[in-house]
Amino acid sequence: MATQKFVLDIRCQRRDGRYPVIQRIYVGTRYVSRATGINLRKVDWDRRKQKVKSCASNSEHLTDWIEELRIEVQQLLLQSKFNPDDISQIKAALKGNIGSNTSFTEFGYKIVDDLFNSGRIGNGKAYRDALNKMKSYSSSHDLSFDEITYHFLYGFEKDMLKNQLKINTVASYMRSIRAIYNLGIKHGVVSNKKYPFKLYRIKTEKTINKLLSIETNRL
Repeated sequence: MATQKFVLDIRCQRRDGRYPVIQRIYVGTRYVSRATGINLRKVDWDRRKQKVKSCASNSEHLTDWIEELRIEVQQLLLQSKFNPDDISQIKAALKGNIGSNTSFTEFGYKIVDDLFNSGRIGNGKAYRDALNKMKSYSSSHDLSFDEITYHFLYGFEKDMLKNQLKINTVASYMRSIRAIYNLGIKHGVVSNKKYPFKLYRIKTEKTINKLLSIETNRL
């Protein structure tokens, strides 16, 4: 019978010192891993209880998200017509129900190639730079669509602002990430069920030139 665990993967430290929380579905000693999109410090994770500590930022939202993932897998295991003691069948069911075989990173760079080949150099560079920046933040060469969550985007934004990037520069990267995700939905690579930009809002600020223009019009 399959069981679930949530663990802090201390093998994969992010650039900001946090670690990814991953969901594992076990059959005996074998397991299948699934990204949650949550990254935490060691002090913010209760290893024994497999939960986010109350001292962590956004702990209630993170706890609710983990519970949603737990229930989703439980329902999948109960509803799917396969042998729940066969780890290969569980892995196939998870891929078919929860994510695509094409990762966000892989799909994104394919879009970049298509843009360059069609002569849309500006968009191609913008998407490529956003993907490179995101890979640098996550320390991963292959991010799945499941990992692009509200919590991931929020942490990505905070990291860029911490590194002195301007709000509008951050917004430009985020718009590119959103555009790639939207294309993934249109191409049927990912479902819109967990669309992270329903919750995450891209922030911008007025530039000096715009403010001067407003003041001039008032005179």
